[in-house]
Amino acid sequence: MCRYSILCKWIVLLFVVTGTKVTQPAVIVANRHGEATLICDYSVFGKVEEIRFSLRKKTKKHISDICVFSFNTNYEPIATGDNITCLGIPTPHNVTFNISGLQAKDTGLYICKMEVMYPPPYQITEGNATFVYISDLAYQCAHVMEPVEDNMYKWLILTIFVVLLLYSLIVTIILLLPEWVLFHDNGQCFLIHSHDRDCRF
Repeated sequence: MCRYSILCKWIVLLFVVTGTKVTQPAVIVANRHGEATLICDYSVFGKVEEIRFSLRKKTKKHISDICVFSFNTNYEPIATGDNITCLGIPTPHNVTFNISGLQAKDTGLYICKMEVMYPPPYQITEGNATFVYISDLAYQCAHVMEPVEDNMYKWLILTIFVVLLLYSLIVTIILLLPEWVLFHDNGQCFLIHSHDRDCRF
């Protein structure tokens, strides 16, 4: 009986000393530029000198690492990634993943994974998955609206030019019309405001 109680105490002590935990939000929504911020809170018991964090995307068939980085207790930001860019900003109690370059096809479950690298023993834990939603409509609108605005400005400038041209022609005709009006009286031609002019055409 004594052997079993000592063994149980060691097992309980092992779980208390080496217990690690990662928590993350259930859902986040990326903005229209394909950027999202995921904050993974963690707790580690004991002194830790090096931790590795991974942001993993879970699909039906496999799990792939989006970005992986290690840091020591200096907590300096680290950037990784090719198509999807990750900026990991660690603090003593959480890691903030600033993710950019996301498209609608990247919508899915993302998991924060933490590994205590040093000192031994090696510890690994994962958070619950976060559903990251990237709207396809917002992404399309951001790209489609820019050329439409350029065409709209061209038509606006052309319309203003035509209206001003017609206005100037109408004003010119109204101001010069009295000089051009001809009166025919008994076969004679008279110009208003000018009696010296020749009426021949």
